[in-house]
Amino acid sequence: NSAGHEVLVDTWPDFKVVLTRPRREVVTDHLDSYTNIYAAYYRDVGAYRDLLGSVITRNQSFRIHGNTGPTTPGKLSMYLLFGSNPRIPPQSIISPSPAALCPPRLDPAVRLSSLDVSHMDLVNEMWSIGGNKHSRRYLESLIRRFPNFCLLDTSDNPVSWGLSDMFGAMMCSFTLPQHRGHGYNGALNILVAKHLHAQSYPCYGHVIPENFPMQRVWGRLGLILDPLKPVTSPNFSFTWSCYI
Repeated sequence: NSAGHEVLVDTWPDFKVVLTRPRREVVTDHLDSYTNIYAAYYRDVGAYRDLLGSVITRNQSFRIHGNTGPTTPGKLSMYLLFGSNPRIPPQSIISPSPAALCPPRLDPAVRLSSLDVSHMDLVNEMWSIGGNKHSRRYLESLIRRFPNFCLLDTSDNPVSWGLSDMFGAMMCSFTLPQHRGHGYNGALNILVAKHLHAQSYPCYGHVIPENFPMQRVWGRLGLILDPLKPVTSPNFSFTWSCYI
């Protein structure tokens, strides 16, 4: 339990909702929506709303990862709780068979390695939703605790990298602009996917609707959009964020 999460249910043993959240000693800042992250699975939206209402307060900034469909509109519970308007969610990307992906042939100008904390400021600066103290602390925890890969140049500086989060999702893939066009991002995504699969993790990730370059990269690798969660409909969300 490297993320320090605890599990809550509405009733036991006949539960309708399962909710995970970081233990209170893990989240020391209620404005830290990166660390203050929940995962929700439910069969009954009313029970889900009631449980959320008992554990989340208005002074918190947080994110919720959940799997919803047309009969269980997860965003509805947040409207009812806070009248809030969550962001348009990222689309879920899955790989049906990571083991079948061909191992990449790396450019001789780079070598495979992994990120360490000395790279944290660069990763935080380049992350599209990073660049602040909360994202820096979150990325540090991911780099220290969960699988990641990077490509280093001849001076041992990262030129491309990919992380995985506490739920085993691929995230934060990035190649420095001056090093693009060499297939580095695709190679790293294959390596991360194969590593996660070998460790018995599901191979999946998230991409925001307007990030068409990353969607094309993952498409070329054989990863597919989750058909149950079309990117054009916010009512079919996999991951969404709410800031209070």
